[in-house]
Amino acid sequence: MLSRQVFNLLIALFILVAFAVRIPDLDRKPMHTDEAVHAFKTGELLEGHSFRYDPMDFHGPLLHYSAWISARLHGVGQYQDLQPRHLRLATVVYGSLLIAWLWALYNVLPPRALLVSAALFIVSPALVYYSRYFIMETLLVFFHLGFTIAIMRYLAKPTTGWLVMGAACLGLMFATKETALLYLLAAGLGLIATLTLAPNRSTLLSRLKLAARPWQLPLFFIICALVFAIFVSAFGSHWESIITYLQGYGTHIQRGLNDHTHVKPWYYYGRLLIFSHWDQGPVWSEGLILILGAVGAVHFYRQRNSTNTPQVTAHNFLVWNTFLGILLFSLVPYKTPWNMLGFLAGMILLAGQGVLVLFQKYSGHGQRLVLAGVLFLGFGHLAWQMGAATTRYDASPLNPYVYAHTSHELERLVTGLNQVAAVDSAGFGLPIQVIAGGHDYWPLPWELRKFSQVYWWAAIDTGIAPAAVILGRMTANDRDSVEAIIAEYVYSGFAPGQKIMYTSLFEAPIALRPGVSLAAFIKYDLYNRLPVAVKSDP
Repeated sequence: MLSRQVFNLLIALFILVAFAVRIPDLDRKPMHTDEAVHAFKTGELLEGHSFRYDPMDFHGPLLHYSAWISARLHGVGQYQDLQPRHLRLATVVYGSLLIAWLWALYNVLPPRALLVSAALFIVSPALVYYSRYFIMETLLVFFHLGFTIAIMRYLAKPTTGWLVMGAACLGLMFATKETALLYLLAAGLGLIATLTLAPNRSTLLSRLKLAARPWQLPLFFIICALVFAIFVSAFGSHWESIITYLQGYGTHIQRGLNDHTHVKPWYYYGRLLIFSHWDQGPVWSEGLILILGAVGAVHFYRQRNSTNTPQVTAHNFLVWNTFLGILLFSLVPYKTPWNMLGFLAGMILLAGQGVLVLFQKYSGHGQRLVLAGVLFLGFGHLAWQMGAATTRYDASPLNPYVYAHTSHELERLVTGLNQVAAVDSAGFGLPIQVIAGGHDYWPLPWELRKFSQVYWWAAIDTGIAPAAVILGRMTANDRDSVEAIIAEYVYSGFAPGQKIMYTSLFEAPIALRPGVSLAAFIKYDLYNRLPVAVKSDP
């Protein structure tokens, strides 16, 4: 068995490697619509506005507070100066420090199994990709793993310290995002299953009853509620946000059941993790983690019949909690790929044990050599996917973790508009009108954050003269009609004899995200002042 000192050192090295693979080139990938919305809320904090909970497309404040710290450490004090790296560094920290939780499991799971799990945390394409993504789920999985481990430690040895840790993590989960409720439900059902379905149920319940104290459960809920309230109320500035948060569950439940945009079949997460391949893209799979996790889960479940130790109780909870999490998230119609991170982390803990089980079962020299070779290839493929997902395929539809992501083409639009500002006397005060049906502007408010005179319209206001630059959102179905409406607006927007010619800033519309593009129109005289490199539209 590895000594505690060696284990601690190795986990620390794994954490450093996790940072090393997550932190490079955080500005490379364009900001997703969700990232842009979260960036706007963070910008409000930077500019002195306190957090107010809004259930419509916004969530808890913890991501924003974390990014506020990152931005301030970078010397950034206002929204327009933010860069993706300032924001994504916050999630990189949480994603890398997932491995630190393994220190707490040294006496609960075999140290060598934990080291395998640490390696999988480093190379899991999904975990790495979303660690570099400015969304809540990376924080949610961090605190969920802490909550799970605290329960495991409490089941192994009931102490007030682990109860407090679990309560704090649960409060922080709810202060991050409302889907914490699903994780709590999985944990609650998992705990019930662990305690009631164990073969040695009476002995187990007697041991826990003897060790536990009657005041511990009330303390757990008080700490959880206090942590949640402190953050959601903006440290006491807006206590009404707590009520709004709780009322918002009605909105989220309706969306989860009725939002057809994100409705997926029950097997969506399994298909995503086991095998994904489109057109000429690579084969994507984290099936190795699922197979090893299943081996570890079967071992732990069978172990309960042969031994009666507190550690076995903790193992069984891990199994139940992980698989009930898979079940609950699979049954909810509303699905996005980042929602699977919580139970993927649980599978990684089980997968570490799965590797140990396989080496114990196949103990011959030749068998172990073959097994080591298979695992080496499997880990290598995971590492390759991790690298590909964060570089060449970081915004490509050929990447299964890319979900309605902003196209790299949008960078051309921003560059072009910056060039327009450079040749116009108004500079970044250049008037820009953005026309997007259904108020579907994002992530443009982020991309155009340096421009002070941007007008956001769901429909054209003919009472206002056309601006120097007009952007129109369109799809393949309405492209012709949108262009015709803008042309009519430009033609009729000026008095006879004062009409101004417009032209397209680019030869073709700019791809915003799959199925959505932007047409850019500019006053002809302003267009003629642009450098040839901009007008050539390579």
